[in-house]
Amino acid sequence: IQRILQRQGEAIARPNRVVNEEAQRELLRARQLLITRSVDDAEKAIEHLQRALTLDPNYALAYARLADAILIQAESTTGIKSARSAVAPLLEKALALDPELGEAYALRSRLTDDTAEAERDLRRGLDLNPSYARGYELLASLQSSRVEQRDLALSSIDRAIALDPLSPGNLNTKAAL
Repeated sequence: IQRILQRQGEAIARPNRVVNEEAQRELLRARQLLITRSVDDAEKAIEHLQRALTLDPNYALAYARLADAILIQAESTTGIKSARSAVAPLLEKALALDPELGEAYALRSRLTDDTAEAERDLRRGLDLNPSYARGYELLASLQSSRVEQRDLALSSIDRAIALDPLSPGNLNTKAAL
């Protein structure tokens, strides 16, 4: 199986690692729950992702999704800063397993208060996975913090909505801009 990545108009193929099928199903169940961005669903998603990692401890994307689930849960409860110490090792593990996992770079942007560093991680993540709607949502949120980048923020969230039109998180972010 080949995954085709587009970088500056050039197709680059790299093999996908075969994943345990049940671990894949657990990840998909978690992904469906994370769309709601609710604390209860994030907690259920965490359980699915932990099962996925028990089934396949080398599943890089499951580590990244687990980090996202913890961040979503923290947004509504204790705050992002309190979750950073739990999330950082998950993203490090994901990147150690797959250094080209765009989702992990994009999510790593939430671990810093340095906007330039956050934007570098987001851009790297989106370069590696230009179809990652959540990455564009995070980029829009970051851009919206600067008045001069409001138009860029609207463009980024519109891209997220185009990629994932059914995600309420994207629509909520656009409404907040």
